[in-house]
Amino acid sequence: MVFMDKPSTTAAAAIALIILVILSGCAELEDFVSIPTARVDSVEISGIDFDSVTILVNVEIDNPNPLGLTLDAYDYRLEAWQSDIVKGRVEDPVSLRPDGRSKLPIPVTMTFTELADAGASLIGADSIPLDIGLGLEIAIPYMGAIRLDLSAFIDIPIPRPPTIVPVRLKVDSINMSGARISLEMELGNPNSFGMDIIRLSGLFLVGGNPWGEISLEERINLTPGSRQSAVVGARISFADVGRSAWNLLSGSGRIQVTMSGESDIGMDIPGFQGSGLEWNADADVSIVR
Repeated sequence: MVFMDKPSTTAAAAIALIILVILSGCAELEDFVSIPTARVDSVEISGIDFDSVTILVNVEIDNPNPLGLTLDAYDYRLEAWQSDIVKGRVEDPVSLRPDGRSKLPIPVTMTFTELADAGASLIGADSIPLDIGLGLEIAIPYMGAIRLDLSAFIDIPIPRPPTIVPVRLKVDSINMSGARISLEMELGNPNSFGMDIIRLSGLFLVGGNPWGEISLEERINLTPGSRQSAVVGARISFADVGRSAWNLLSGSGRIQVTMSGESDIGMDIPGFQGSGLEWNADADVSIVR
């Protein structure tokens, strides 16, 4: 984001400032230049999922001088529970408008793995108290560079994926060519905020052999810490999966079910991105008729 005044205005201001210094005799240029100030206007979550979070630090820089200045670089530090999580430096010059305020959005991304690697315990935690440190390096014409240090704070929620557990497999109908089954699952929300399972689809395997596809199209709302049952249906072709499936489904007992696929998840937290998330589940389930 670059803010520029008209070249003629900037040039005129620079010439006027130099003439003023010359006419003042021994006065230094510093006597006629005001140091810019900066503040953090807001901190927000611009994107978050089960793996990482991107924070947007909105900074305002006030330049009271008639000359345009340049933000040469900035560095940042994220700290949680007195442990440094992420550090970085960006060198991408940005022009700051004269006689006014320039707004600068600074994005910073961290992964929840980086939190764990830094020794921060996420067990039982619903959020992360995140301290943010920024250092702005601003170049002032004919004077060199100055540094402005800023700090901010934000509490980051820790989203956790839903728990998906196969519970039982019900045989709705069966004949020599195939069977129609209903697979019951228990869906759980381990978070302290609401969750919607918008879509759930994938494959299911029995004893390591693929049996077919499943799809949950109905939107399911899970309140914080709640669990709910859901049923998906499937058609089994013995020509495709083998006659051993007939032996299993025509009797009773237990079988090992494994499922995996993609899901669309919604959460009651700002900036959550939950489309196309991978999921998997497995359990030893009972066969009922």
